Amino acid sequence: MDDLPFLAFLLAPYLLLGLLAWRERGRRRLSAVLFVAVLVLSLAGTILLGLDSYRYHTVPEHRMVQRMTLIVVPMLQSFAAIMIGLMLQVNRSRRG
Repeated sequence: MDDLPFLAFLLAPYLLLGLLAWRERGRRRLSAVLFVAVLVLSLAGTILLGLDSYRYHTVPEHRMVQRMTLIVVPMLQSFAAIMIGLMLQVNRSRRG
């Protein structure tokens, strides 16, 4: 139960992008772009977390430093999801 807030923190960008894709489900091209955004965000996050975990377990000096990747990666993903949402909202308001 103690890890539930952290799990929500990790899942927030994906849930937000899923909500945005559901909202734009009538526009197939935009939904496809959002799907690609989810793929890019998840691939980049997985690569960064994998590299950090590898270094943490194999390089002793790396274990002596506080691991910020576990916090920074989901924050950057959330920021990217929010920016995508804002761009969609601006685009929607321009179309009228």
